[in-house]
Amino acid sequence: MEKEKCHLQRTLPRLYMKYIGETKRTIKKRLTEHRFAVKKGEELNGIAVHVHKYQHVIDWDSARVSTVHR
Repeated sequence: MEKEKCHLQRTLPRLYMKYIGETKRTIKKRLTEHRFAVKKGEELNGIAVHVHKYQHVIDWDSARVSTVHR
């Protein structure tokens, strides 16, 4: 199951917004990549750009796989 394509969903707590992305990586790996990008302020990562531009906080613990495509 780790190699299957899946949709990731995260909630921005104060705004009740959701981000839905698509990846072939495991959810653990993709969340690690996003956290690192936010920490480093990577300009090519949409989540990192959004967090830094609007000073939003991501509720990483609420991330879950919403759909799996085989």
